[in-house]
Amino acid sequence: MENNNENTNDIKVNTYGNEPNNNVPKMDQEKVEPEKQTIGQVKNNVDPTAKPPLDPTARRKAIKKVLLVLGIVGAVIVAASLFVVSQVDIDGNNVIAQTLGLNSLAFTNIISTIVHIIFMLFSLVMVVFILRSFMAVNRVPKEDPIGRKAALKPLIIRGVILFLLMVVWVAAFVFVEMNRSLVTKYLQNPIVTLPAQTLNLTAPVEVKFDASHAPVDRAIFQVISYDWDFGDGKTGTSQVVTHKYERKGRFDVVLAITKRNKTTSEESKDTYAITVVIDKQALSAVVKADKESGAVPLEVSFDGSDSVNPDGTISKYEWDFNGDGKIDATGETAKHTFEKAGRYKVSLKITSATGDTAVGEKEIMAGESDVTAAISILNEPTEFLKDNSYIFKGDKSASKNSTIEKYEWDFGDGTKPDTGKTISHTFKKEGTFEILLTVTDKNGSEGEVKKIINIGTPKGNPKAIIITDPVMKEGDLAISGKLPFTVIFDGGSSADSDQNIVDYKWDFNNDGKYEGFGKNISHIFTEEGTYTVTLEVEDADSNISKATAAVKVLAQGIQASLKADKVEGTAPLIVSFDSSGSTYKNGKITSYKWEFGDNTAPKLSTASITHKYSAVGTYSAKVTIIGADNSSDMAELTITVRETPLTACFTTNFKEGQAPLDVIFDPACSTGTAANYYWDFGDSASSTDVKPTHSFTKEGTYKVELQITDVDNTVSSFDTEIKVLQKQ
Repeated sequence: MENNNENTNDIKVNTYGNEPNNNVPKMDQEKVEPEKQTIGQVKNNVDPTAKPPLDPTARRKAIKKVLLVLGIVGAVIVAASLFVVSQVDIDGNNVIAQTLGLNSLAFTNIISTIVHIIFMLFSLVMVVFILRSFMAVNRVPKEDPIGRKAALKPLIIRGVILFLLMVVWVAAFVFVEMNRSLVTKYLQNPIVTLPAQTLNLTAPVEVKFDASHAPVDRAIFQVISYDWDFGDGKTGTSQVVTHKYERKGRFDVVLAITKRNKTTSEESKDTYAITVVIDKQALSAVVKADKESGAVPLEVSFDGSDSVNPDGTISKYEWDFNGDGKIDATGETAKHTFEKAGRYKVSLKITSATGDTAVGEKEIMAGESDVTAAISILNEPTEFLKDNSYIFKGDKSASKNSTIEKYEWDFGDGTKPDTGKTISHTFKKEGTFEILLTVTDKNGSEGEVKKIINIGTPKGNPKAIIITDPVMKEGDLAISGKLPFTVIFDGGSSADSDQNIVDYKWDFNNDGKYEGFGKNISHIFTEEGTYTVTLEVEDADSNISKATAAVKVLAQGIQASLKADKVEGTAPLIVSFDSSGSTYKNGKITSYKWEFGDNTAPKLSTASITHKYSAVGTYSAKVTIIGADNSSDMAELTITVRETPLTACFTTNFKEGQAPLDVIFDPACSTGTAANYYWDFGDSASSTDVKPTHSFTKEGTYKVELQITDVDNTVSSFDTEIKVLQKQ
């Protein structure tokens, strides 16, 4: 009983009996007179004015409600974000971003970031709950299996929830990235080529050009025409074209898209460019024939002089006229008469001086003499031009035994074959085209004839072309740079069939006024923004052509500067670097990251630093300045460290003395890395020691020479005189 009384006196129990309360405040509380206290309060020494503690169960319920509300809000935000991200049209633009006037890719990136932040916060909350459950399990004694089982249940449930949350997170990530790829897909170069890499090609090669990804808003504009200039004098007019390059060289391909505004009917032109570089020329056999069809006996002159060997001359030309694999003639040119009707595949095999070979082929159609096809052109001009209509006639075709009843024309320009004795045809593009006329008489006998014509561009139409320095990066739609941004514009590549462009005018801000004149001009953009630069060229016949280029001028931002007290010298080289000239107009530079290019670890330091280069070599020293907003810029210098030159030198302990004179020779003053030492003491004695001692026993003046050699057999010599006196 005494012990129970002592416990009662030592521990104060609250009125709710939940847990001991040893710290019931005694100050600043209104005392209750003893006669107003209950018997239980007096007995247990409990302050009746103390506030009861919060009910733990009620608190947990309140937390669960808050988390449930936050979870629902987060789920709604995630679902709405994924819906917004998925609204991509066929041109790769996010519809909602366009409605808000925002960049589609930037808008998608922002939504993606919001989704990831929400999932990260949910995951962190679940990790906290899992840790609490884990600690709760550890507090349950091992002797209490029922209690441990009860404590494990919430741990497992929360772990499963976290796992499902991560699965949903991954699925959301994949969904966002798929839609982001739809947006970025259309940020590529408007001209897509096959092969995709148009540099380092080998001629002859066919390149497919596809302009279907050009950034034309079809809801606003209607495309009128696609005009291709392949850079080798040939052109094309389709959205997708294929062109064959026969020779090596650099070809600047220019695409001009003419479009019309559906609302205003105003026409405008967008110009894009891509470069094709053919730096290799394969051994190529080219067969030319003065005629490719005719009635037998058909005499054809063949010419292989256009064959190409990029590595030298062609040593052998071998002709096979009937496809039997036997050589029928040799030489650069040859003649052959086809006596029988039929199709003949004539082949030319050329051989280079190194033994390499190439084969070219030409098909010859030798027809029966009773049906003869003939092509004539009404008022045939000396020069054929695209977009002009020409009348082709087959009325001179004839059959000896019957009459011609069918004429079939194939103009070789991709148009559908046509029929009729007289045909009107317009060529819509430049190039060399082979016209084939096939005639059939009433007996079913056929005759064919081919005619090759070259279609050119009408004279007097200039084409404006803009080349910039800096050049536009692949995938960009504008040249971009920071203030002040200097761009060099070159209109010298503008073309005119008459070669008579007389005026070049430049409008740098799309205000309709020309601020610059001449082929080449430099302009400094001093204000932030996006500018449309227009070049207008005019030829001597007052024909005008315009081309545009977009320039995006960015805020100056953070600018790195790097100087060094020396940029070259011999090893070891100590260089003091200074980046104090770096600026950040609208921010603050907080740190400087130094990289010295000699495999030492990067270092965060101040604006000035000194570094020692121990080894010979060329190093790229860089400083990256970092702003308070985590923006950065980098500057670099090239440091050249040379080896110390090999220079022979030595000192002696005596220059003069009586015989016998022992002299110590020390080459410590030599520079460079000597691998071998050779000493000539001038008295027929020598040594290969590094630091020899020699005794001169006879009177005289001796010329001592040291010759040192490094591992590369570089040699340096040094000599001095030793005077030996007669012994007294």
